[in-house]
Amino acid sequence: VINWPDYLRINEKKLQPAIDAYKTILTDFPESDYNSESLYRLGNIYFEIALDSEQPREYFEIALEYFDQLAQREGDPKQYYGIFHKAWTYFASGRFEESIYEFTKILKIIQENPDSGFDIFFKDDAIDNIAFSLIEYDGIDFESYSVASQKAIEIFNAYNPEFAKNIIRKSNIGDIMELDVSGTVCPIPVLKTK
Repeated sequence: VINWPDYLRINEKKLQPAIDAYKTILTDFPESDYNSESLYRLGNIYFEIALDSEQPREYFEIALEYFDQLAQREGDPKQYYGIFHKAWTYFASGRFEESIYEFTKILKIIQENPDSGFDIFFKDDAIDNIAFSLIEYDGIDFESYSVASQKAIEIFNAYNPEFAKNIIRKSNIGDIMELDVSGTVCPIPVLKTK
């Protein structure tokens, strides 16, 4: 949170007209082509309010509610955006395990639909944020075996080895993880030295 005067902060009061307009579309026009877009924009509004708030948790939760509704709309053109932004919201609010879970959903979608074009929008961010989330698993514990390495094994062995290589490289858990010749992720049996 940037330490600036309250009158410069984005807040719910300033954005209330937009919030009310999008909520009206949701309630009064449930069959509208703009219904999903309204969920998406409401989620983004509350996400931005959370980022600028001194007490962000409440606003992250509201954003998650909207993104989750969108993520559950099977076949909706905005569904994957809901999943992706749900993952981002978990990440921004420090809920790294949930973030990893949602970002891995994105990688699974990309893996199962290689010609969908979703990799252009989502793949690099998903890989980066899984890597950053894995780093957070270990925190500042430099003595114990890495919890991140166990989590990485769970994630990586279910996905394309290219994703695993990128995440290992970007998260700097390469000191504790490696890929064997078949592309399977294996822990290196040493204590963390970082």
